[in-house]
Amino acid sequence: MKMVDNCITLEQIKKSASSLRVLRPAYKEFIDFYEEFFIAQEEAKTQINLDAIAEELDNQLKLKTDNTTPLISTLDFVIFQSQAEVLFEKICKIAKEKGSPSLSSAAEKISQLFFINSSTSQSCNQIESYKRIDNIFKALLYNDHKILETTAKSLELNKDALIFLGFAAISPYIQTYSTQLSKYIKTEDSYTKGSCPICSGSPQMGYFNQNGDKYLICSFCQHRWKTSRMGCSLCGNREKGKQHYFFNEEEKEYRVDLCDNCRKYIKVIDLREITRDFYPPLEMLCTIHLNMQAAEQGYISVL
Repeated sequence: MKMVDNCITLEQIKKSASSLRVLRPAYKEFIDFYEEFFIAQEEAKTQINLDAIAEELDNQLKLKTDNTTPLISTLDFVIFQSQAEVLFEKICKIAKEKGSPSLSSAAEKISQLFFINSSTSQSCNQIESYKRIDNIFKALLYNDHKILETTAKSLELNKDALIFLGFAAISPYIQTYSTQLSKYIKTEDSYTKGSCPICSGSPQMGYFNQNGDKYLICSFCQHRWKTSRMGCSLCGNREKGKQHYFFNEEEKEYRVDLCDNCRKYIKVIDLREITRDFYPPLEMLCTIHLNMQAAEQGYISVL
């Protein structure tokens, strides 16, 4: 097994996708779409100015290295607007061609509104009125669903699609900034809170490394942090009677941790059980059936 970290190659994503197509044929269409989607994001990372990020860090970061509070607010992440807009357009093009019908329709509408020179004054006025792409990106960083809902309604877009595509465009910048911030984290220590030590985001999944240490992966900035093996990774409850998990015999590398205290679940993959490249975003997509099993048992996702 090769750990695919934040400094990955496009070939590693392709290998991960190829392996999962064989293992999870039911997810082939998902994998085909997201392989191209994630490659576009990784290509965008190569264009990011790390010197500019370093300067921004020096200007605004108040070091908090005790691992008890997040380093920064999500509002402080650096987004390079013009580059993010280029990726937004590319992401929409991929979604139009390979996404689900509803996502493809939303991507087509976004492209017409923001990236194609419209011949109608109505579209131009709509864009001006609702403050263009930069405000969508800001609303995503602020997690301001009211603005996103108003914008989506005004532009006659599906809000979930707008959030999904917009966040995909800024995610490479968030991840790169997070990688730089991770240098200030004491990696040898465990961070016992069920939220990211960098941005306080919720974990999207967990994994056991080759040494049996447990890590969580942030859903917002993709930072990976070591956590306790004992108790609930989300609420911290350690009562044995309230902690459970389930797994399927045919895919023993995956398990789902369940907590009766917070009634939430999180998917965990044991890297000691796999030999393929481990690329978390693809693993998340190819285990949706586990989400359904957990929901059937009355547990809810942390996200």
